[in-house]
Amino acid sequence: MKPAKCFMDNCLNDPEYICKCTPARTLFCSAHARNHMVMKFKKPHEWIDLYFEPNPDSKKIIIKKLNEIKNEIRSCLDKLMLQYGELLETIEKSLSIALEKYYKLNDECDEIILFASQERILNVKTEKGVGKYLKLGPEECKESIQYWKMPEIKEDLSKIKEYIEELYGNLEVNPFKENENEICFITQNNPGQFNSVNLASMTISTKTIDLLQKLHNASSILIPTNSSVFFHGSNRNNNMRYPDSSVSINLIVDEFKNAKIISSGTPATKPLLAYYKSCVYAFGGWTKEYISEKYNLEENKWTKLKSLPTQYCWCNSHSTLFNNFILITAYCWTNMQCYDIKKDTFEIIPNLKLNYSRYKSIFSYDRRAYLFEFGLNIYQSEKDDFSTWQLIGDNRICNSIPQSYSLIFKSNIYFINEQNSLIEFNLKAKELKCAQNSVYNLKKA
Repeated sequence: MKPAKCFMDNCLNDPEYICKCTPARTLFCSAHARNHMVMKFKKPHEWIDLYFEPNPDSKKIIIKKLNEIKNEIRSCLDKLMLQYGELLETIEKSLSIALEKYYKLNDECDEIILFASQERILNVKTEKGVGKYLKLGPEECKESIQYWKMPEIKEDLSKIKEYIEELYGNLEVNPFKENENEICFITQNNPGQFNSVNLASMTISTKTIDLLQKLHNASSILIPTNSSVFFHGSNRNNNMRYPDSSVSINLIVDEFKNAKIISSGTPATKPLLAYYKSCVYAFGGWTKEYISEKYNLEENKWTKLKSLPTQYCWCNSHSTLFNNFILITAYCWTNMQCYDIKKDTFEIIPNLKLNYSRYKSIFSYDRRAYLFEFGLNIYQSEKDDFSTWQLIGDNRICNSIPQSYSLIFKSNIYFINEQNSLIEFNLKAKELKCAQNSVYNLKKA
């Protein structure tokens, strides 16, 4: 506890300094401290700030602990901003308390580390001093001091991360990575030929992979964690005439263009595929059943999911991951289904009536979903809300049935269609166009 007043009689200012040249360690306010230096100018003065005591021995320990806190917060925030675009805008709306703690704690750590580097430590017992230095009131000051305890901070950070993931989906992996620039695909006319189109250089490279000759009518999806491509199709060796007599075959081609056969799921041709947390989800295809299942890449294991509510045929489409949900639709459907990954349930998207016998694909980017009815319309959802859609344009490219997965590059969505054309959707202009009539006309890489 400090005295209530300056040593000078009738002075009402709060004492702020101690001078070691005075035997009794007299306390001075800032005004009388200057007077003291003028009157005793021959004496050596060594001033001590009343609220901060020099303690070089503790400096390293404090800086280390505060840096640990700061780095953990910075790492968490960097991950959010890097992997989910404008996610912070939504967090501010739904998690204002959590975000306030992040920024507040980060600012406090910056100032304290700066002060500690000047061989001073904060005297947390002096409540007014802390409040003055951090520009906080007494009650905020108490809360801040308590919040600096390491175990509590780590626990809070963990809870905040779980809460964000629960609301906004998996933040560890964004299926659309801007740094990816290659679309890989195979065609029915050239079995065994693995094609790679580089969007940055607009070049094409091909490689013959014997295992790919077994595939027929395959869907594909990019595995963003290692840039490999997952194929799900039927076995060409059966020489089948009708797809519903097919035998399923699954392949993975890694980033070095090496292929391997993996465990096969339920027979399906051209199912819809989606990736989420080390699992590939497969819906429908040309089968007699309403198949839904997922493949765990780490366990090499298929698991049956809740069956599709409506028979799914003529897929030739894209599904999309939207937070903790997968949005799917089909050629013969007049609606869109929402699959809840955590609950394993399907639900029809209300207020969205689609056309029958139209190829349809769904994409997502920047917290919005986009729906293409090829040859007709383009729809866009509200941010973080797939229950509200609006018509944003016409889709006059009829031959846009995809035969490759989609990829985001320089704020455009790209995929290869069944005529081997490169299709581009400009997200800013909301325009769909043919970027290259035939990818085989591109320069060889």
